[in-house]
This record gives sequence, structure tokens and C-alpha cells, in this order.
Amino acid sequence: PGQIQEEQWRVGDKMSYIRRRLRENASFPLTDLIAPGQSRMEMIVTFLAILELMKIGEMAVGREQDTSALMIYSKPFL
Repeated sequence: PGQIQEEQWRVGDKMSYIRRRLRENASFPLTDLIAPGQSRMEMIVTFLAILELMKIGEMAVGREQDTSALMIYSKPFL
């Protein structure tokens, strides 16, 4: 019988990861944060981290004009 692995995802950890990404690049595609193999729980935690960073004014989400891709933007660079 297979074993079930417990996953530990924290909103604070995802927020830190997104902040690091935004320090490296002022913007990047939302798809960089949502991978096909991710668990539903990780996707939820990622979404909550995005909402929290938007709420405190550190980032924004918008569409790129050329490709219509959803992008994550560092707020000071808007």
C-alpha cells in the first residue's frame, strides 16, 4: 500500500517566495507560480499569498497587453 505524504504549505512562506521573485524581476507571469503538478492545497496557499501581498500594497496583478497573460507586478514599479 502507498503512503500519503503530508504537505506543509504556509502563506507566509509563499509570500516570502513571491517577494524574492519580485526582487529578481519587477514582473513575471502568474503561471510561474501555478505549476501543473501542484497540489490543490499549494495552489490555494499561493492564491492567498497573492491576495495578501495585493492587500498590503506590495504587488498587483494585471494583463500584459501583447499576450494577455496574467502578470504579477511589483507595486513600486507600476
